[in-house]
Amino acid sequence: MRRLSSSIALVAGIAMFSSATAASEKARGRLPAWALEAWNKADGPAAASVFRYAETVVIPCRRRDIEKKCSLAGLAEFVKIFHSRPYEAPSYALAAIYYNPDTGNALVLDASIFRKASSGAYVRLRGVDGLIGPVDSATLNDDVFSVTTSTLMPDDPHCCPSGRTVWRVPIKDGKATYESGYKDPGWKIR
Repeated sequence: MRRLSSSIALVAGIAMFSSATAASEKARGRLPAWALEAWNKADGPAAASVFRYAETVVIPCRRRDIEKKCSLAGLAEFVKIFHSRPYEAPSYALAAIYYNPDTGNALVLDASIFRKASSGAYVRLRGVDGLIGPVDSATLNDDVFSVTTSTLMPDDPHCCPSGRTVWRVPIKDGKATYESGYKDPGWKIR
């Protein structure tokens, strides 16, 4: 995937975005520059479907001291999509969308599991609950995602987590459970 717009063409099952349309989206104010950049970096066959999902999610937000409702797509600051068997059936993707609903410096994670439909588009199955930390990687084995996140160690500066935690996320329920790695004593986890 190269550039994002809402004019999406599926070519051989891979999402392709038009940079000219992306520029017009920005000009009309549809996507802020940071969100446009985040979506332009999203990659893989599920990217267009994940973007369409994010356009439909409405989140209370605060911009320029005004309370309003924003789309998840417009709030996105980082988007990571991890694919499993993208060209085989069944094909799944785990999407991690990081967004900021206000003007602070903390990001919120919206993680979801998608499955490739017979049409070639990916359909959101469910959200992922319980992940802690930014998602570094995700692989799928026997219908369970193994997700590695970065986590803050006790002496880490807030900018730079050096710990790693591995979580199990079953496709059937999306509930993350601790598997291995760093585990903060204050976490309330399964």
